[in-house]
Amino acid sequence: MAMPQDFAVFQAQLGENAVVFDSEETLILLVGEVDLAVADDLDIAGKDATRRGLPIRVDLSRVTFMDSTGVTLLARLVRSEAEHRRRIAVTDPPLAIQELLAITGLACLVDESRAGPR
Repeated sequence: MAMPQDFAVFQAQLGENAVVFDSEETLILLVGEVDLAVADDLDIAGKDATRRGLPIRVDLSRVTFMDSTGVTLLARLVRSEAEHRRRIAVTDPPLAIQELLAITGLACLVDESRAGPR
C-alpha cells in the first residue's frame, strides 16, 4: 500500500489497533487480542472505514486472539464491501484466525493474502 503525502492515520482510543486511510484503500491494522475489551473502538474503526467507500484491507498478522467481536467486525466489513461489489482483503492471518474464518464461513467471503516472508 503506497503512502501518499495526503494520508491520514486514525488511532484515537484504539490502542495499538489503527485505521490507515490513503487514496486507494483503507487499512485496518489489528493487534493483540480482538475481543469485547476493544469492541467499541472496533465499531468506530469499522464505521470510519466503510464510510470512505474505498476498498478495505484488514491486516491480521499481529492478532493473537479473536472472539465473536472480531468475527462481527469482519462480517460487517464483508457485507459493506459486497454492497460495492468488492471483497475485503485480509493479510497474514495466523493459523488460529484462518481456522476461525473457516469455521464461521468468512474464509470464502474474503480474499486472503500474504505480505511476504517474515
